[in-house]
Amino acid sequence: YALWLTSVRAEQRTRDAVVQSEAGRVREELVHALDTRAALLRRFVTEHPGLAGGDTTGFEQAFGESSAPFRALLVLDSALAVRRMLPAAARVTSAAALSDDESRATALRVVTETPPRDAAVVTTAPLASGERQVLVCAPVTPGSRRDGFVVGVGRERDVLDAALARSVRAGFAIGVFEGSDFVYGTQLVDGGPGTQNAREDVTLRDAVMWRIELWPAADLAREFEAHAPLWILALGTLLGFFVSLSLYLWRDDTP
Repeated sequence: YALWLTSVRAEQRTRDAVVQSEAGRVREELVHALDTRAALLRRFVTEHPGLAGGDTTGFEQAFGESSAPFRALLVLDSALAVRRMLPAAARVTSAAALSDDESRATALRVVTETPPRDAAVVTTAPLASGERQVLVCAPVTPGSRRDGFVVGVGRERDVLDAALARSVRAGFAIGVFEGSDFVYGTQLVDGGPGTQNAREDVTLRDAVMWRIELWPAADLAREFEAHAPLWILALGTLLGFFVSLSLYLWRDDTP
């Protein structure tokens, strides 16, 4: 029994370490995804200083080169009015629909009212289209003055899908929350047999804070089930039985 209990505890520690390590890796993946978008937008603003005066020459070509993580790029003045948008069709899509402008502007004010000297990230509340967006906002600062912003617009789900794909393929279930709002994945209450090994972590970058819940999904949980402790318990039980039987037979043979 002692050997069985020791083995069970060792297996539990191993599972906990694996899940905790994966939760930390997911946190770093999400931070990296946000930082990559901020770096791309920062480089875009640096390479196009004319944006400060509303000069959008070469904007189309630059969008084609920098748009991989973004669905739209917006050039805003200091009052957050749109100077230019690419692609132009974004106005009639959920990327930058007119009905979503106020919700998007509210999110941008979070990072522009106390403007950073570098690109910053914020997420929107659910827009009229039903989706949430990740906005990367970089100030246009010729010299020492601020003259507007460039904003990269992307779907929050696209960011999470790309960053969490490896963990999902590895067999983990993941839920992501913003505050109390569930925004992605699977909730712990619906998680199945691996939830006793669930771990939490937090991704924090600028105005973005995602709380992550991660645990082994059903298939991986079955792989984690240890058979060694059961064998130890079974063999120990058999050993105890045969020792007892031997003592019993020895007593019967004793004159």
